[in-house]
Amino acid sequence: IIIPAVGKKILTAEMIKPGAILINVGIRKENGKLKGDYDEKEVDPIA
Repeated sequence: IIIPAVGKKILTAEMIKPGAILINVGIRKENGKLKGDYDEKEVDPIA
């Protein structure tokens, strides 16, 4: 179980094991949109 709450994009696919549970509570702005503490395109298919 991973709960990032930093406010920066810190998690990458290399840090996540397949099937991991990710509870994202950190918020940051990117291109005018609210995002979490990880790269969704990389991590979502894994966790």
